[in-house]
Amino acid sequence: TRSARAELRTVPEGGFFYLGDNPDLSDDSRQYGWGAIDRVEGRVGVRAYPVTTAPGLGNRPVLEEYAGPPPP
Repeated sequence: TRSARAELRTVPEGGFFYLGDNPDLSDDSRQYGWGAIDRVEGRVGVRAYPVTTAPGLGNRPVLEEYAGPPPP
């Protein structure tokens, strides 16, 4: 499998290695090469924290059921 071919590499200055969530089936840096930091664009829509480090949650987070969008 692709994930079985581990190889030590050094990330070049200004670059990054991106890896898909399924190493054996994802197309990522192993296929397309290094990513360039100066070409990254995006906006954070949701930021997830581990419960133990989430700001403002304390030790007991409150989870609410999501009912989905209202019907049209």
